[in-house]
Amino acid sequence: MRVSTSARCLVIVMVTLRECFRPCIRVRRNVVIENRAGANSNIGAELVAHASADGYTALYNTSSIVFNMYIYPKLGYDTFRDFAPVTLTAVVPQVLVVIPALPVRTLQDFITQVRTQPGKLNYASVGYGNNIVILLIG
Repeated sequence: MRVSTSARCLVIVMVTLRECFRPCIRVRRNVVIENRAGANSNIGAELVAHASADGYTALYNTSSIVFNMYIYPKLGYDTFRDFAPVTLTAVVPQVLVVIPALPVRTLQDFITQVRTQPGKLNYASVGYGNNIVILLIG
């Protein structure tokens, strides 16, 4: 079985899908985790979308797969046609942190700081199109 993941999900995949791997282990089948990171998970998703429908390839992804169809004009796959959801495996809270030197202690303080200093503050995220960026620019 081959599972394509983004780098941030690799450990979660092994824990969450261990029940799926048990039949492979019982019959001594190899399980290969193939990390195809990049392009906000589009590289791995395209690989899985075009894989043989033999039951040996799965995709473990975040909610970014839903955002991608609106952000990237030419995906190599169709989210709704090429994938079928199996289960929700995690609910991950989003946390906003700032450097201690920034004079904000609440979300409202942060919003005020950003609005009063347009273009002066920077942010970091795991990549364009992920849910953090959508929250920040949305």
